[in-house]
Amino acid sequence: MVIQAGNTVLLLPLIISTFQADELGLWLLLGVLTRVRDIFDFGLLVTVSRHVAQCKSNRERASLRRGVKVVFSKVNLVACVLLPIFYFFALYKLIKESDFSLDFLFSSLFFLLSSVVYLKGNYYRSYIIGVNRINVIKFNEAIINLLLLFLTAVFILLDGGILAVSMLQFLAFLALFYSNFRIFSRLTGTADGNASNSGEQNGYHRYDELIFCSKREFFSGVLGSGFLQTVNVMIANIYSVDLSNVYLILDRLMEQIKNFSRVVFYTSLPSLSKSYARGQREWVRGRVYQRFNLSLFLMSMLCILVLGLGLWLENLNDVRFTPDIWLVLFGFAIIERLTSMYNQLYLISHVNVISHIGMLVTIPLFFAFFSIFNGAFGVASIPLSFMCSYLSFYYPFCSIKARKKLGLSFFHLDFLPMLVLVIIVFNFLG
Repeated sequence: MVIQAGNTVLLLPLIISTFQADELGLWLLLGVLTRVRDIFDFGLLVTVSRHVAQCKSNRERASLRRGVKVVFSKVNLVACVLLPIFYFFALYKLIKESDFSLDFLFSSLFFLLSSVVYLKGNYYRSYIIGVNRINVIKFNEAIINLLLLFLTAVFILLDGGILAVSMLQFLAFLALFYSNFRIFSRLTGTADGNASNSGEQNGYHRYDELIFCSKREFFSGVLGSGFLQTVNVMIANIYSVDLSNVYLILDRLMEQIKNFSRVVFYTSLPSLSKSYARGQREWVRGRVYQRFNLSLFLMSMLCILVLGLGLWLENLNDVRFTPDIWLVLFGFAIIERLTSMYNQLYLISHVNVISHIGMLVTIPLFFAFFSIFNGAFGVASIPLSFMCSYLSFYYPFCSIKARKKLGLSFFHLDFLPMLVLVIIVFNFLG
């Protein structure tokens, strides 16, 4: 968490003040594509880790490992085919305008390879998370990312440019892959390299349910994160470099803050799943109240901190910090975090994935609100439209189902965040 804060406080301003406008635009767009990467996991990381947590014996976990190894291999192959196509269409305009600079081409290639390595390592990550050894993963990630942060800052100050940054990131992902492979091998006593049978054949009787949930998670990812990042790619390709950079910088800041704040909630999901399966409902509710509110509190404090530092960021590289856009992004972040956490809580208590239903309704609602707001609010209409579309259906749809299933209180979880949201909207409109 501290290192992620370092990325926001140190690295982002350093890149903004050092890179040229087109180089900064490429780095921001590659960051958007990095977020798209998780869709090509096809929902397996979340689903498999949840199933591992709910296994009742090491024998059952071994059967599950053998089954999902084959599935991970297949989806990694699909990702290797689809990701380059997506990168090509997203980056073509920007790289073309740079006269196909070799630095830009190789930087894009290193980011693409980093995504492939990350997806390949999700097989190991899903098991480690499922057996609730997240602390081991995070410790190694902290060491590697701290070294990456330091070296990236040094190379930027030495005018290494985006190519050096992308090479360092690729090396860091290779190190993380090897680290998780070693952790997995120690936990299982084997690299599981000879597994080739399906989970059904090896005695794991929830294999069909796992595949079913993974498909829904993938569909939800395409409609959710995929749609959000596709909008960002469209912004980078439709608007001028300067205008798109302003929005994508603020969006990047908000994404790092959300990643920072979600850690305290998502790391508790394996223990919540296990405790719910054992019938410890009161403990689950108490833990939910604690982690849910702590996550939102951290996000809110960081958003307010960034807002306070906005004037300092205003003169960096002629990029203007716009408080109005930041406020709307903050409002959308609140409702998005509420919806996402409720969706995960519902999955603890129910095997059916429901987020795909929420996003199927949200997408047309977004375009409807965008057509209304665009003329009056410009680029701020994008997060404003997302906020309104989530509030119209997706948030109440997930929250009502999860609260009813787990017996949670609206007052304990939603009242203060919704009050903050109302204050933000009134300040923006005022």
